[in-house]
Amino acid sequence: MYPFLFPKARFVHAVAVMLLAASMQSRAVDLTGTPWESAAKRHGLDPVLLYALAVEATPRPSGPHSVSPWPWTLGANGRPRFYDTRAAALADLRTMVKKTDDVDVGLLQVNVKRHARHVGDPSSLLDARINLVVAADILAAAIDAAGGEPALGIGRFRHPRDDRAARVLGRRVLRLADALRRSPARTDPHAFFDLWRAGAVLDRVAGPESRGNFHAWDRHAEQSEVQLADLTVGAVRGRR
Repeated sequence: MYPFLFPKARFVHAVAVMLLAASMQSRAVDLTGTPWESAAKRHGLDPVLLYALAVEATPRPSGPHSVSPWPWTLGANGRPRFYDTRAAALADLRTMVKKTDDVDVGLLQVNVKRHARHVGDPSSLLDARINLVVAADILAAAIDAAGGEPALGIGRFRHPRDDRAARVLGRRVLRLADALRRSPARTDPHAFFDLWRAGAVLDRVAGPESRGNFHAWDRHAEQSEVQLADLTVGAVRGRR
């Protein structure tokens, strides 16, 4: 259920990361000794948080009730496209960057334009280990700059100029991370997948309905002062 954990020993790049899935249904997710832990610890981050952010960034179905972050992913306009091989992703990446550098690359969808100072050759971001290290650097800096508001910092990884959208994303990633830490003995084995799926559906609906603003309501699509997610049902109804 919590697949895609890098092997603790030798990293075999090709059979890629596709075969790195490990069933975690019998215990809580354990990233000890993996590149997730190594990249996160450089900045004092929780590797589970980094993994949850990756699930949000590149959620590829890996079974009827599971999703996994996927290293060979390219994104444009917030829409990820998954490739079966690194070679296929690399071919498209080379074509894309000739037209624009506003491209999201790899496991955590590092944006080439926004994070140019962290990126040399964009193709290096298709290497999962490199992508993790770069993403951890960016995430740690964003959290530090958020002034004690973790959700805001996490969300700025994807939405650096939209704090409203950043908070929505950050809170969802924190909920996913919390679900990953729980022992299946205390929770439904499908709870993590269901939680992720609910967020994905909300994203799909929020785009055309409110331009991604989860705190919009009738005739107030652009409002950002009231955080509806923080209110009770009665308080929300009182706003109508």
